[in-house]
Amino acid sequence: MRRYLGDTVVLARKDLRLELRARDTLPAMLLFVLAIFAVFHFALPSGSSRLAELGLLWVAIVFTALLGLGRAFVAEREQGLLDALVLAPCDRSAIWLAKGIATFAFLAVAEIVALPIVIGGVGASVAGSPGKYLGFLALYDAIFALLAWASFEYVVTE
Repeated sequence: MRRYLGDTVVLARKDLRLELRARDTLPAMLLFVLAIFAVFHFALPSGSSRLAELGLLWVAIVFTALLGLGRAFVAEREQGLLDALVLAPCDRSAIWLAKGIATFAFLAVAEIVALPIVIGGVGASVAGSPGKYLGFLALYDAIFALLAWASFEYVVTE
């Protein structure tokens, strides 16, 4: 178990360090969130319902997560290292967990950017019950973990 966690930490740190050096995924995710909010700001009528504005948060985070998942294995694919990563002497689930942790970290940053924008747009109704919306984001992140697992299974079996 200790080796498994060590492998996971090393692989997640590698992905985070690569992102800090290359700055490919996180800026794309943040710009995508901001672009979605800008587009929907002009698309939604001024008297739109609170539910429509909260749905905007869900749409922004779902598509941002899909963007992050799509870019999770880009570095390995571009350099032809996916086979080497799968053949590494560690459990495949440690690779998946590390990719999930790294992508989850990027998604958390995108959520930290998105939530204040929604609070500013919706107003006190969101700020009055932040636990409800943080719970929503936690539920969404659980769904994201399931999507990350499915994406890893697809990449490994491809």
